[in-house]
Amino acid sequence: MDNKIMFMKRLRGLREGQELTYRDLASIVNISYQALHHYEIGDRDPSVWAVKKVANYFNVSIDWLVGDK
Repeated sequence: MDNKIMFMKRLRGLREGQELTYRDLASIVNISYQALHHYEIGDRDPSVWAVKKVANYFNVSIDWLVGDK
């Protein structure tokens, strides 16, 4: 599975696992909810900054979040 698909699946799983809406998580990590939605469905690639913010919030490594580990 490629990194983009892994990121999409893990992001959605983490968000839904904590019962967060797009708006909730977007507000927490300071990105737009539209951008977050596009990251989850694969329409847009996240910036390194956005991946780092999500990884930090969920206390996971960036490598894990993007499927490298």
